[in-house]
Amino acid sequence: MVIEKKSMLPPLDDAVAHSQRFITIVCLAAFLPGLGCYFCVAYSFFFQLDTVLNFTQSEHCPDVRSAFPPVSYSIGIWKPQRYIWLLILFVHLPPRIIFIVLYRRLFYTFSHEAKAFEITLKFYALTLWLEPSGLILVSVIDIKSHFIIHAIAYAMWIIFFNFNMLLNVILTHFSGFKQTHPKVVKVWWFKLLMLISGIAISISTPFTYFYFLKHCNVVGKSFNHYQT
Repeated sequence: MVIEKKSMLPPLDDAVAHSQRFITIVCLAAFLPGLGCYFCVAYSFFFQLDTVLNFTQSEHCPDVRSAFPPVSYSIGIWKPQRYIWLLILFVHLPPRIIFIVLYRRLFYTFSHEAKAFEITLKFYALTLWLEPSGLILVSVIDIKSHFIIHAIAYAMWIIFFNFNMLLNVILTHFSGFKQTHPKVVKVWWFKLLMLISGIAISISTPFTYFYFLKHCNVVGKSFNHYQT
């Protein structure tokens, strides 16, 4: 099946794509949350090591500790990391919205006959909005005050993050955009690496949580606590 390609619209031409402004938008939209998250985690280990070493995820299991507390504590509970993360999120969201518009416009510049491609593109546009929405929820609703809502928000974020990366990789390859510039190929491989990392996190999260429940038996202890 042949996919015909039109020339890119003015907002995405070579002059804009290589401008410093566009590069800044891309960096703030793509890399800032990851760098900010690593910074908050590193801050916890360097300046709050006692808190990390004495961390326990449940008051019912004070002896069940973890050398690597959930990231939700570094960005949502402990201070000043929480405020730093919210500031990073505040800086990240405006360029992220611009990034969403640019990516949608990018793939819509390619005409094609494949109905599946059109459906994939529409679903991709949906994930572009749902993924940051999940990120906002998981950042604002902390793990201690509303655990269930926080867990649902985290699931929403990681699921649509993976779909976002997957569909971006597919659309970039099959639209022909991957062949337009060597830098696009590098970005494509980076997106593929992010997809693999996201899948690994998605798989490991439930295993680590149920491992904790097995050793702590939070449900049973909570039930006995309320009974007494």
